[in-house]
Amino acid sequence: MKPVLSTQDLSLVESARLTLEGEGIATITTTDTSASAHGPTILSILNDEEFEHARSVLRALSLSGGDYQVLARLRWPLRFAILVLLTWFLFYELGR
Repeated sequence: MKPVLSTQDLSLVESARLTLEGEGIATITTTDTSASAHGPTILSILNDEEFEHARSVLRALSLSGGDYQVLARLRWPLRFAILVLLTWFLFYELGR
């Protein structure tokens, strides 16, 4: 049994688990509570020979989320631009 993912994001663990099991890789999840009451959830594969395949599947899964990461990076600049345009409209266009 080898761990392939350790995180406190339960939805990420569940997505990774479903993806790996969809590829035919048996998994198990455990929660590490040795350091604190709310420790990370660890996703492990049961068959050590499938470790490299599991890593490549998870790597492909993380690369497919790249579009969301770009959108998340643009969130604050877009909000600022909208705020500037709204302020300009309120003060200059409605003030006439």
